[in-house]
Amino acid sequence: MILNKRNNNGKTMENRKDVVFITKDIVPILTRKSDIILSPEFYWVIKKKLHIKHLWQVKKICPSLFDGMLSEGDYEYRVIKTEEAFLIFAYDSGYILNHLKKMGINTDFIDTIHFAQNELAQNSVYRVGDKMLIAKNGIFMLLPKALVSIEGIEIKHANFERLSSIKISLDKYNLLIDKKSFKLIVISLILYSSFLFFEILQHHNNLTKIHNMQNELYQTYHLPPTSWQIASIKKKLLSKHLEQTTLRDTIQQVFETPLAKGDFFISLYFEKKEIAFTISLKELEEAEKIKKNLSHLFTLKSAKIQNNSFVGELIRE
Repeated sequence: MILNKRNNNGKTMENRKDVVFITKDIVPILTRKSDIILSPEFYWVIKKKLHIKHLWQVKKICPSLFDGMLSEGDYEYRVIKTEEAFLIFAYDSGYILNHLKKMGINTDFIDTIHFAQNELAQNSVYRVGDKMLIAKNGIFMLLPKALVSIEGIEIKHANFERLSSIKISLDKYNLLIDKKSFKLIVISLILYSSFLFFEILQHHNNLTKIHNMQNELYQTYHLPPTSWQIASIKKKLLSKHLEQTTLRDTIQQVFETPLAKGDFFISLYFEKKEIAFTISLKELEEAEKIKKNLSHLFTLKSAKIQNNSFVGELIRE
């Protein structure tokens, strides 16, 4: 579905690019370079209020935020900070381009790929064929027309003169290889394999030296010689890793506790299963709300107001 045409300045010109909206049911025919907008069928997005300042910190915990939601795939994440929360996207770029190819879309004509979430007005409802695009709690969903009573705006009449900067670069994710490039790759692989074969022969003697060095290292650092002893060490390290993972999840749960505007954590201390915290409060009445929220997740050992702060101790199960 071709929505309109645009250029870099957003002005009306004959040579400007098309903007095309794509769903899994609507397959446009591209005949020129176009910017495309994907419906929510092609990606996942959640909205989270997190007591974290930096985007890179949020990106680190993205996989755990989508835990149990995503189907199998190789996902990448994009985090956008809004005034009230973080918008967190998960998408499999390989799946997107493969699916577009299966739909018969010539991906050579795709310039940039955008998400509908970032290009639509949240106070509007849009008609897309026999379905409707509507925002619920700030997240756009594609629903059957029968479930939406509002007539909505036909998507092709929507204004997309200026698209957002949030996009997937086709140059980075293009999976198609033409025949000429394929032959060049095969020849390169043959040459590389031949070179690798001679390298293996040349370094055969070095492998023996490496093996001897390995034995010396075992002796120098008093490492156990048997595999079951090494496995025991590995088990201990895995146990430590599990403990750290549990601790990370606990920290996330505590930091996700809803706080009023202006309230913030002053300190957070962990010792085994006990958690001690101090939260600065603008209004002391907020302490009861915080206490109630934390009680759903942890056993509240103690709680008190001290110097305009809420001080408490929790026990995690």
